[in-house]
Amino acid sequence: MRYPAKFSEDAKGNVHVTFRDIPEAIANGDCEDSAIFLAGEALVCAIKNHLQSKRAVPMPSGLMEGEKIIEIHLQTWSKILLLNEMIKQKVKPAELARKMNLSPQSVNRIVDISHPTKIETTYDALKSLDSLLCLSTESATTVSLTRWQFIRAETPFSYHVQRPSTDAVNALFRWQNKGGNSSRRLEKFIDEDDKLEAILYCAANDQTAWSDLKQECENLCLRLEKVEEKIGMGC
Repeated sequence: MRYPAKFSEDAKGNVHVTFRDIPEAIANGDCEDSAIFLAGEALVCAIKNHLQSKRAVPMPSGLMEGEKIIEIHLQTWSKILLLNEMIKQKVKPAELARKMNLSPQSVNRIVDISHPTKIETTYDALKSLDSLLCLSTESATTVSLTRWQFIRAETPFSYHVQRPSTDAVNALFRWQNKGGNSSRRLEKFIDEDDKLEAILYCAANDQTAWSDLKQECENLCLRLEKVEEKIGMGC
């Protein structure tokens, strides 16, 4: 499982890492490699604190501009799902032991995210709670994260058009739904006095994405200018 993390660097070159989904997880490293390693440890530690206080672990949200992915081992993630389900159903380890026909000591090891447990065992534990552990695969695709600026195009009919921000939102809505392309999404919309921008996400192999957007903007008397583009890997 993959949690998005924000990396920032101070004047001395130290790297600071935070997580939107789990704010308690904070790490600092003297370089990016050490920050990534420490961020993984901080994330697992914060997750343990969640579970010890009987709070369900939040699911990871989508990747945003400037963020990187910190992965959690599949074995650990399966236990998080189990413990979240136990919290949801208010099932204690002793009750789970009865349901699985196992000793309390065995179940204590199963619910300890630091203890290695076979995926099959976690699957059986979830099944005893009438829940299933489902695994799926996704292609790691190359994605584009692009910042665009919207500018009102000159038109002799300017008195007929709506506010630029309203037309920009309409253009983005049509762009996202054009052709049913689920890889297109709006990450952030910026509407300030002197700036009207959007940060947009799409698969890099979506060859008509930006031509579609430009067409929708032209239909609403908007001109589009690219401010910044980042290419990376995503799911």
